[in-house]
Amino acid sequence: MIVGNYAKSPEYDVAIIGGGASGMACALFLFEFSKIRSVPCPSIVLIEKNPRLGKKLLLTGNGRCNLTNRTVSADRYHGDHADYARYALSEFGSDETLKFFEKIGLQTFYDESGKAFPESLHASSVLDCMRFKLEESGTEIMLSVEIESIKQVNPGFILHDSEGRTITARYVVVACGGAASPFTGSDGSGYRLLDSLGHTMVAPLPGIVQIKTDTDFVKSVSGIKITATASLLIDGAIVRSESGEILFTDFGLSGPPILQLSGLVSRAMSGFSREKTAGTPEIRIDFMSEKTESEVCKMLRDRRDAFPQRKLEQMLVGIFHNRLAIRLLKSATEKPMSMMISTLSDNEIARLASSIKRCSFRVTGVMPLTNAQITIGGVRTDEFEAETMRSLICDDLYACGEVLDIDGDCGGYNLQWAWSSAYIAARSITRMRDREIYGSDSEAIENDGGYQ
Repeated sequence: MIVGNYAKSPEYDVAIIGGGASGMACALFLFEFSKIRSVPCPSIVLIEKNPRLGKKLLLTGNGRCNLTNRTVSADRYHGDHADYARYALSEFGSDETLKFFEKIGLQTFYDESGKAFPESLHASSVLDCMRFKLEESGTEIMLSVEIESIKQVNPGFILHDSEGRTITARYVVVACGGAASPFTGSDGSGYRLLDSLGHTMVAPLPGIVQIKTDTDFVKSVSGIKITATASLLIDGAIVRSESGEILFTDFGLSGPPILQLSGLVSRAMSGFSREKTAGTPEIRIDFMSEKTESEVCKMLRDRRDAFPQRKLEQMLVGIFHNRLAIRLLKSATEKPMSMMISTLSDNEIARLASSIKRCSFRVTGVMPLTNAQITIGGVRTDEFEAETMRSLICDDLYACGEVLDIDGDCGGYNLQWAWSSAYIAARSITRMRDREIYGSDSEAIENDGGYQ
């Protein structure tokens, strides 16, 4: 049942704050566990501040919703205690994710890179399947309702909204995202709620975001895309390399390889990251990664010999976009572009080859959280139990998804964390309720109640 404000009863077994990916998944898992065990489903309320569910989900994967990745593993995740994600991922990984979505009516496929998408290639298909199943489950959905405070009572919680109304719940799950893309409702409100209950934060930073660089080069080629390899260097040492389509912008660099490197840049420039080293980060682009530098030199000399009477501005025509070609040539020679190709010396050819293979950009920062796809940082994971997502500070309080200090690489890993952490939270709540209802020695607990 979906309601615009409050449902008939303000008392629930479970209140889930946040109607995004992890919040919706948590409600659906709670329902599934009750079906598996043939027991009544707990009364669940899903509370969303936006007028509709899943606003941020609709934007993922460029609107196609990259659900997960075939190569999900713990080393794809980061945070002050990155290993925290290992247990949840091992219990509910990419295979379980696609089986779950198939069960609620969504057909999916893996592309050649290992990313999983809905067959429709529309994120709305994912949201619709989740919404329809939520309606069938009997979950109460409160839209345009913002929770401003949570008070723990014994047992359970009292939640207060911005209109001064209250909801009571035996268990609370905070699933309201991080602080990235605040226009979607992911504005850090979950941090404030958890802080009020005694939890502490790792300061949020932008993740999966564009990188800002010196603008001398990039402004002249702004809007150009090229398939290349980008490497992040810190203090002169290569930290990570990524290949794919790179986009030049007025302020710096974008595109999948750049977004993949941006988390390391955020951490390195934050001033408190364990990954920070001396020196300024630098992005180095290899425009012809399939060739060695000597092979590029030979190719350029062959072009000089083949087209000696052409103008310098035509030297790289047929290889690069004209504006990029001119910019690379100007980095290798001060000669006017109207001069003949035959005038290029071997030293200038070598400098041009170096520019093509090792074009460097000094990093000045990253774009802000408003531009970021995910949040780095969040609520400290050493304050939650990895096997349950249950607070170690506040009884019967849970958290899942981006609100926790776990962030994944670009490519479906962050949504997988949403599904995995929601699964663990829902399973733990179900087990806790079973102990209350049946007793710890009941058959439902001994046989694990049909849980995976």
